Amino acid sequence: MTAGRIAVVHGLGSATLTEIAMAAEGLAELVFVLGADPRSADIDGLAAELGHVVRLDDGVAVEATHAELSALDVTGVVTFCDLGIPVAADIAARLGLPCHTPTTAAALVDKLRQRRALNAAGVAPVAVAPLDVDNPTAALRQVGVPAVLKPRRGAASVNTVLIHGPTELTDTLDRLRAAGVPLRDAFLLEEYLPDGPTAPGLASYLSVETACRDGVYLHLAVTDRLPSASGFRETGASLPARLAPEPARGVRDLAEAALRALGVRHGLTHTEIKLTPAGPRILEVNGRLGGNIHRLITHVSDTSPIRLALEVSLGRPDALVPPTYHGAAGTLFVAPPHDAVRVRFARGRRELLTEPGIWAVDDHCADDAPVDLGKGTLAHARTVWVDAADHERLRHDLPRLVRLAADSVAWTREPMPAGSRS
Repeated sequence: MTAGRIAVVHGLGSATLTEIAMAAEGLAELVFVLGADPRSADIDGLAAELGHVVRLDDGVAVEATHAELSALDVTGVVTFCDLGIPVAADIAARLGLPCHTPTTAAALVDKLRQRRALNAAGVAPVAVAPLDVDNPTAALRQVGVPAVLKPRRGAASVNTVLIHGPTELTDTLDRLRAAGVPLRDAFLLEEYLPDGPTAPGLASYLSVETACRDGVYLHLAVTDRLPSASGFRETGASLPARLAPEPARGVRDLAEAALRALGVRHGLTHTEIKLTPAGPRILEVNGRLGGNIHRLITHVSDTSPIRLALEVSLGRPDALVPPTYHGAAGTLFVAPPHDAVRVRFARGRRELLTEPGIWAVDDHCADDAPVDLGKGTLAHARTVWVDAADHERLRHDLPRLVRLAADSVAWTREPMPAGSRS
């Protein structure tokens, strides 16, 4: 017998319909709320097989939707996608269920609002300014150079650019405008955070995965990141992190301070933190489960973060149980170089799976598919999942596994004019 019925505001994000349904077995019935994310079209059939379906009107939570959910006796609300965060918060507020409040949700999806809230609370302040498209250099004078231009709402490092001066800023804005990207009130400039010391083969940023119920926090993992590709595109992650106990405690404490400053009291979060020469700084807080991280945690621990998110949405008092780890795991994104135009798979999935340390391979496109760097991190052609008995073994094996993953994809390249791609 299940413990209730959970409304899942669904869209492209960190968990699929099937993964959510599998995690909910024996726990709750599911009501899939569709329409918050226009990119996830044509999934009604599968959603109806896995649970009940409620559609939003034009992607906005409206009175009829709330009435339908209330009639279904929904006892929990959750989302695993960025676009679903404000919708889930609105539904939960109207039904009196635990979730991010609408105010917190607004800060979680708007990077300018979020940074201002963190700065106001004194949480490792970082200079930030909204971009005025009529006077873009004003924000640059406020923030200084180098600076990072990024969308106020967005993910996967799409249209995120390192800016070194006024000419580069205006050229970048012209390029985005020519590509049809809306600019007015949509971008910010933020102080660039320099790299601090880190272990060989790793980036100087990491993430903290946290579950929260009634303002009590449980940090599930601190996750290392591999060095980024051009345009701040992610290339992979591994856990547990290689940090010594004291620095690890410091990044967990910083993540918790950020969550408190933003008013996060319920749900799972993914906080990205940069290790700088001046100490750790918040890059951003995401108000949902981290993409792909749940699969790593599930693979090497006794905890399913997706099921945990469902349990937290039901307000279960026994939900926050620390995971027990029995190994280390990583995910490697085979990202295209800046001059790649087409994908060519040099090694097939089955062949890669014969290599020691590789436990799964996911291809995201067909052979000879065109490359679209406009997708940011999501432009990668293949994900290679790796593991080891412990983090020391994974640290030893990771350079070999990274090479295997990179060499498994060959790219058709085309010389591009200097500065045509960031």
